Amino acid sequence: MVCDKGSEFKLHFTELLKQYSGNRKPTTAKYPQANAVLERIHRVFRDMMRTSGINNRKVVDAHLIDEFITNAAWAIRSTYLTVLKATPGAAIFGEGYVV
Repeated sequence: MVCDKGSEFKLHFTELLKQYSGNRKPTTAKYPQANAVLERIHRVFRDMMRTSGINNRKVVDAHLIDEFITNAAWAIRSTYLTVLKATPGAAIFGEGYVV
């Protein structure tokens, strides 16, 4: 999981990565442009967590987390980006790509 060096999610994020057998790969000072992309994705996750209410639950099971991540990933991949003038999928796979 690529992430910035911020500490906002460090405690919970580390625990979640252990649970899903993931590795944390922080961005480097050599490529600061990656931080802008990560901050945008963090904002989408934060907004989705807030509107879904998942961040206010006392107990969150693995199925709920899986469903949330799937939905958030779809939202990120299918959102039209004005800078790219395309969705991420269209930018990578060509104009005919449909999400």
